[in-house]
Amino acid sequence: WNRRAGSQLLSETFAAGRDCNIGIGMIDVDYFKEINDTFGHQAGDEVLRKVARLILSAVREGDILARYGGDEFLLIAKDIDGPAFEILAQSIRDRLQEFPIKTRFGMIPTTLTIGTANTELGFAITPENLIQRADEALMSIKAARPRRKRN
Repeated sequence: WNRRAGSQLLSETFAAGRDCNIGIGMIDVDYFKEINDTFGHQAGDEVLRKVARLILSAVREGDILARYGGDEFLLIAKDIDGPAFEILAQSIRDRLQEFPIKTRFGMIPTTLTIGTANTELGFAITPENLIQRADEALMSIKAARPRRKRN
């Protein structure tokens, strides 16, 4: 799905799932600019397609994945609590380590950063607030990691 469809599906999930937890994951392809700069934009496009397929192979049936921005994906999972959603996010990261990205341009080292947020039953939150919390979690993780040295 694209960003617009993902936002619509999130709104529909909220409307239909008032009595269950919803998890949101903001997924970022790490150092994506370097992939484009090193291997070219066609390779970057191929990496994005393969990352999307890999994420879809790791999530549950009924979970929703949408491309949110240039190298960001939005994952929507219904009826999942925070600890279970963290396990799902880790399984996505593990899957990428298990199946490195092979492209027609060669092997391209790829990792993901995933910021997560969950609704909590009994607490009102909007879809936009939940996305913002997941995005803030993503930025916090990225800010805490050591800077990568460029040659």
